[in-house]
Amino acid sequence: NGSASDAASTAQQQQQRQAVLQPVWVSPASELTCTLNAAVPPLFLGLDRTTGTPHFAVQVAAADVEPLAGSYGAKWVSARNAGPEMAISDAALMAVASGLAQWNLDAQYHGTSGSPTTPKDGGFSRTCSSSGRSLYPRIDPAIITLVTAGSGWCLLGRKKEWPRGRYSTLAGFLEIGETLEQALAR
Repeated sequence: NGSASDAASTAQQQQQRQAVLQPVWVSPASELTCTLNAAVPPLFLGLDRTTGTPHFAVQVAAADVEPLAGSYGAKWVSARNAGPEMAISDAALMAVASGLAQWNLDAQYHGTSGSPTTPKDGGFSRTCSSSGRSLYPRIDPAIITLVTAGSGWCLLGRKKEWPRGRYSTLAGFLEIGETLEQALAR
């Protein structure tokens, strides 16, 4: 059966592709010999489902990125570029770590009062030093759509600055009051 063997081959290729890049897990974190970005607390990413090991992410100072990666025989790659080449579970952890690290950098000061904020809850919230108000990462509604035509055809888009061969389904954030259909058309 040609379709069954094609599907098996495609699944095998996808599995091999996902294993190309793997994160470097440093354990224990006290073995790190680099400068951490003090603005981003250690971020609790959860427990490993198999071993129960807690996973944390830290943001390394820019000057220490390449030397740290090299000390583990690894290469520094951004989470965005590495994601498609990683196992799904590792890519999900990297997405959470990247998003939380960026939010913690952006939320060091309260947007209204300008007062410093302090991290809590493993980096998933921050507290305003003057009002005690809790701050949380914004969750913006977005749409991702696969537009199909007939059997085996779909519409993909790409940004001019993306590497050659990278394409994406159509996606974007919704504007206030906009429907899903309006966002897709825009």
